[in-house]
Amino acid sequence: MKKWVLVCVSVGSLLVGSVAVQADSVQDAMILAASKLVDDQIPEGQLEAGAWPAETGFTGSILPGLLETYRVTCNPDYLDAAELAAEYIIGLGYPGWFYGDETYSLTRLSEFAEDPGDNYWRTVVSGFYDWIRTNEPGGTVGYINAYYQGTTPSVAVFYMAHHVMAAYYVDAEDKAIWRDGLVKHLIEVGDDDEDIEYPVMSLGIAVWALAQTGPCLAEDTSLVKPGAGGQPYWQSVKMQDLPGLLLGHQVPDGQDYAGTFYWRFGHDGLPTSGYTEDAVYGTLGLVAADADDPGTDYSSAICAAKAVLPQFVYVEYPGGGIVYDHLSEGAIAQYHYSGELIQALSAYKLLGDIDDSGCVNVGDLAIFASYWLTTGCTYDSEGGCTCEGTDLNLDGRVDLHDFAILSHQWLKCSWNCG
Repeated sequence: MKKWVLVCVSVGSLLVGSVAVQADSVQDAMILAASKLVDDQIPEGQLEAGAWPAETGFTGSILPGLLETYRVTCNPDYLDAAELAAEYIIGLGYPGWFYGDETYSLTRLSEFAEDPGDNYWRTVVSGFYDWIRTNEPGGTVGYINAYYQGTTPSVAVFYMAHHVMAAYYVDAEDKAIWRDGLVKHLIEVGDDDEDIEYPVMSLGIAVWALAQTGPCLAEDTSLVKPGAGGQPYWQSVKMQDLPGLLLGHQVPDGQDYAGTFYWRFGHDGLPTSGYTEDAVYGTLGLVAADADDPGTDYSSAICAAKAVLPQFVYVEYPGGGIVYDHLSEGAIAQYHYSGELIQALSAYKLLGDIDDSGCVNVGDLAIFASYWLTTGCTYDSEGGCTCEGTDLNLDGRVDLHDFAILSHQWLKCSWNCG
């Protein structure tokens, strides 16, 4: 569960001292967690089909993890589950009520459509932001301000960050207003309430969204908190300082749960670190910041996270694919932990790196050329993607659409983690 969710599902006693086998590779962890999601999804024909038991409100956080596993494996079971989840989301919220992670999940599904620029999923999301702008009391600003009364700052930041990503994806008219709203809620997050605020997670997800939208975050010298109000932590902080602040909250070597992230800005509380969502969104924030600013190298921190992230997926306790709220001290397993964790793990699987060398280069181009204009690419249950993974958009053929993806990724490298 998100640490701020009130309803939780206990799966037994603490993991400390128990026999538990944890995944040790990125791809194995992704497949294990995603397969558990497929197995436990509420099937068609039943009430709330497409969601997950006791977590219907978190379907949007789960869906992108299924899509990332589909991208890596080509297994259509993951895509089918994602589409069923999307239909549940749309049936529940269209046209004017979606959580931020729900709109974001639909944009992720749009990227897998035959035409990412014109498809059902994208149209639904675009229509939602138009609906809010014209029908919500006070328009987009009124909708954003309602979060001040309706929830805590950490929850507001979580949903606002996803709304920002989705609004920019569909080029919504008010996308900049959504981005400003994220920052306004972020400055309300502090260390003052240990029961309901999760500051490092909030900072991580804010950096994730801000670094991928709007002006270049690395060059933005404006103040995060330009006037009165907000928490003291943000005093004199510039937008470009946010990734560095996030980096300072990663647990260093030699400490418990090294590579994860602290829970609080003050690095206090028990336990101080090792929570799933802090690790997920701290990692995603650094990955986005690294891509945003070529002049700053976050590779060592991102590799430190890579070393520990697969271990959040348990292989044998009490069943394969379970993800708990904490690396080793938690006793709560929830499905959206799995969906969120897979998203962080997928950052280490570089699209276009066909030969799995860590970089997109002439080696990948040579393999790609050998399959040029091949059709019938699909999923092989014995070996994953057929056509050696050259069908980059997973439409069954190797053509100009895939070459465009390869060109966009050209000479990019993942983190050389040794």
